[in-house]
Amino acid sequence: MAMSTAAYSTGEIALAPLRQDNIRRVINPSRHSWHQSFLEKIAELTRLQPNWNGYGARAVGFHAGNFAVSMVASACPHYVSEPQVVPGENGDLQVEWHSLEYDIELHVIAPFEVIATRHSGDVCEEVNLSNDFTLVARWLDEMESAIAARVAAA
Repeated sequence: MAMSTAAYSTGEIALAPLRQDNIRRVINPSRHSWHQSFLEKIAELTRLQPNWNGYGARAVGFHAGNFAVSMVASACPHYVSEPQVVPGENGDLQVEWHSLEYDIELHVIAPFEVIATRHSGDVCEEVNLSNDFTLVARWLDEMESAIAARVAAA
């Protein structure tokens, strides 16, 4: 008899549910105090209608919004401030952090298709990302450290 990983087996024996009492599905709460506010902004943007800007802009897609939420939850150290999020005219999103020292922008074109940009003075770094946002976490940490140093020096 063949083994099945499905919820039910359709072999020669009558259908019987597989035991699932030891399977756990846990959702971890967000570690950011601003998580709910960010979710509400994303939800608002995904409700935009086509032509929301009067110039033929496409509606922001649910999948891009959902990916942005996951991306930010993954990339942001717990002490990072809430990002700004704005819609793009092609149904995309831009997630942004701005300080005197850095501008960090994550252009979510589609799920797993992100252009990450960091500006610092005259230096501009740009990289295409898909699912590993370790670099963004480092950028955000450096931004927060620069802000803390500036505040301490004042």
